[in-house]
Amino acid sequence: SLFCFVEGRQEHPLLRLNLFTRPDFAAGAATILMLYVANFGYMILAAQYIQLVVGYSALQTALAICPLMIPVTILSIFSLWYLPRLGLRFVIFWGLVIVTVGFILFREVGLHPTYLDLLWPLLVLGAGIGLTSGPATTVIMAAVPDEQQSVASAVNDVARELGAALGIAIGGSILAAVYTQSLRPHLTAFPESARAPASESLTGALT
Repeated sequence: SLFCFVEGRQEHPLLRLNLFTRPDFAAGAATILMLYVANFGYMILAAQYIQLVVGYSALQTALAICPLMIPVTILSIFSLWYLPRLGLRFVIFWGLVIVTVGFILFREVGLHPTYLDLLWPLLVLGAGIGLTSGPATTVIMAAVPDEQQSVASAVNDVARELGAALGIAIGGSILAAVYTQSLRPHLTAFPESARAPASESLTGALT
């Protein structure tokens, strides 16, 4: 609020707030923000699931998630080709739908999945991210004149960073609350020395 108050009264503001009155600029920034909230909220859960439940090491988990970047990279590179032909609304709408489908597919992964069980949802999720992230960034950059490209780039980066931070905070908070509430009734038979660390995290419970 203070930033908006100060910037709104500057003759040459760092960020012209009236940029957000442009539907394309605002929609691009909001899409990037929400996409990163969802994806980083998912990633903090997926990394713990793959390591602590499935049993992968930290390095194996990183390698297991890497194929996510294949459809992201391909679709981002070709966004300049398909975005003008299909239109922003169509691409971002179906990109977010595919992201949602990827999350739904992950709900079907059980306690003892094969790597293929993990791979297909990752590829679907990556396709949705690729369809959404690249075009949204393109729209943000195209919405401002050449002399304000650095401002548009900064808004794009801030939307990503803020979305990532919020996603991790929200995902982690929900995980901690649900985990503690679900596990607490099953710990009554254990001594306090075991209940305390087990109730804090799955890592503590496994230890």
